[in-house]
Amino acid sequence: MNPMALRRIQGTSVGVVLLGTAVAAVVATAGLVALEPAPVGAIGPVGGPSEYRNPVHEPDFPDPFVLRAGSTYYAYGTHRGLANIQILRSDDLVSWRDLGTALPFLPDWAAGPWVWAPSVLARPGAHVLYYAVAERASGLFCVSAAVSVHGPQGPFIDRSREPLVCQRDRRGTIDPSPFVDPAGTPWLLFKSEGIEHREPTRIWIQQLAPDGRSLVGPKHELLATEQAWEEPIIENPAMIAADGRYFLFYSANRWRSADYAVGHAVCDAPTGPCRRVGDGPLFASANGAAGPGGVELFTDPDGGTWMAYHAWTAGQVGYPEGARSLRIDRVTFAQGRAWVSAPTTGPTSFRHIPGPPPAPAAPAPPPARGVEEAPPAPPGHPGEERGARRTEPAAAGPVPGELAPAAASAPPGDVAQRLGRALPELHPPAGTRIDQARALGTGEAPPGLRDPHRFDPARGGHELALGGAGGAGDASPPVAVSVAAVALVVTGIAAARASRRPLASAG
Repeated sequence: MNPMALRRIQGTSVGVVLLGTAVAAVVATAGLVALEPAPVGAIGPVGGPSEYRNPVHEPDFPDPFVLRAGSTYYAYGTHRGLANIQILRSDDLVSWRDLGTALPFLPDWAAGPWVWAPSVLARPGAHVLYYAVAERASGLFCVSAAVSVHGPQGPFIDRSREPLVCQRDRRGTIDPSPFVDPAGTPWLLFKSEGIEHREPTRIWIQQLAPDGRSLVGPKHELLATEQAWEEPIIENPAMIAADGRYFLFYSANRWRSADYAVGHAVCDAPTGPCRRVGDGPLFASANGAAGPGGVELFTDPDGGTWMAYHAWTAGQVGYPEGARSLRIDRVTFAQGRAWVSAPTTGPTSFRHIPGPPPAPAAPAPPPARGVEEAPPAPPGHPGEERGARRTEPAAAGPVPGELAPAAASAPPGDVAQRLGRALPELHPPAGTRIDQARALGTGEAPPGLRDPHRFDPARGGHELALGGAGGAGDASPPVAVSVAAVALVVTGIAAARASRRPLASAG
């Protein structure tokens, strides 16, 4: 083959290879970019709302429970109107759509219309809805369970013949709330109603069967009404494992009042023992929200923990005028307790994360000993005619014979070192005269120093009288300066000696 043609073919081949490599790199890069997850905001993909505004759902929605399924949120609430259990749906926690009722029918043993405090547990192939309803035979409220095999939106069907749990000796059971511990074991928390003046309200927990449809093992008491702010009722338990601990939330006081509030405790295990955090509520009426309560916990796609709760609007507490609206707020865990900003009202950023208050700032260091303006000299005081006098208060100086701290690390011959040798002698007894040439280590009195250094306690500091340009014999009025002037003079002396030029007059 023609060598020129061969070179042409080889060149073309190299070009094709390089072009192919470049295209492959672009494709590979595009593939990598495509595989990277989209940026995520506080609760979902970027582009969603950046803030929420409480209440997020204004109509009456007591005892809310929020379940996240992927990126969709479902909220369940106590009965309202014809809905035994209210259900809402949202993709962003801001806009909520009413889906009607999650529980179309009650079992035969139950009597409506009061159906309270729903909660939902996701199990393989099904979702279990827990709720409180009156037992037809006794009139007491008891807890039951309904199942949906069609997803969290329901419908949930309750085919039970009796309550799941009903503490008849304690006047009934309400407020069921499921909890799954870090080992994957499901539990159910609930409250015994209590008997006024005889039996306090109590919070309990009992293990659930793996499918969540029955209870196993004994009940364990976690808390009972105890603190003054809680009287006469403690209820609405909810538990979460966080920060290496188990946190138990509860509501207390009367739900019809603005005194209703939320407390919390820390537990050693799901079965307790539990210890209250503080001697008051975690949060209470504030910011236009009255009587907050009914806390339940859920997480966003980023793993952040949120509270769903209800509250009246201030000034509209109680029915029929008021409504317990759905609200949400972040909660974090640190230093053995929960941290919240709740209740919030108005716009709140999704990126707002409550937490411990910042550590107090370290105290400011004391001001350095500097020169200060002295008060005006009394009439007749020497120096009155010389204008303002700048002095430095007398203080204990370095130990005689040692370098001053600032000069201790200076190299030999440094000006700072010579100043360090001079400073020990700036605190002699009153009236002592100092040979500046010896003190400064220069071997001779520098020009312009008209008078030796004097220490006069009566004048509150050190002074050095400097003459004018005529040197020691100059009759110009002396000027009183502070120790800071000594440093200035020493620096000038050192510079002059180093350059072998005469020192300029300090006059």
